[in-house]
Amino acid sequence: MPTLCTIISSGALPHLAYLELGYNQIADAGCATLAAALKKGTLPALERVYLGGFPASGAAKAAVYEARANLQGQE
Repeated sequence: MPTLCTIISSGALPHLAYLELGYNQIADAGCATLAAALKKGTLPALERVYLGGFPASGAAKAAVYEARANLQGQE
């Protein structure tokens, strides 16, 4: 996840609308990093994110979904 977070934080994906992260080994810290990046306005076109099938807690996943008002989540 550190490499993905670096890419996301760099602003290199301004047109990405759907982010599929399911079935990876993403933990609470990874979700927190993603949520913080989204709150800063990265991935401005993001509309949906899939966070199913990995060990992060429900609260950590919820923080990602709540990071942006228009973000739709799937699990």
